[in-house]
Order: sequence, then C-alpha cells, then structure tokens
Amino acid sequence: MFSLVENCKLREVNVLDWLKDVLSRIATQPKDKLIELLPHNGKPPQLKSTG
Repeated sequence: MFSLVENCKLREVNVLDWLKDVLSRIATQPKDKLIELLPHNGKPPQLKSTG
C-alpha cells in the first residue's frame, strides 16, 4: 500500500481520490485489466492534484 501511495505522490495524483476511484471500480474491472487501475497508468482529470 505504501508504494501505491508514494507512486500517487510522485505522479501528482490525489491519493484519496485515486483510492476512492479504485475501490469503486475494482469489483467490476476485468482481471486482465486490473493493471489499468494503478496510478502510473494514467490519471483521469478528476484525480490530478491541485497545487
């Protein structure tokens, strides 16, 4: 978990927003596409850190 949080910070992704997004999508995400939920695979505009 620590590495995911640090990855978010490195990529300027809001950690709490990213985690909410992942938790809301993980149950329906196909197994072969789980990697898409990682912070380094792009960030939806609403997850970008402000400031």
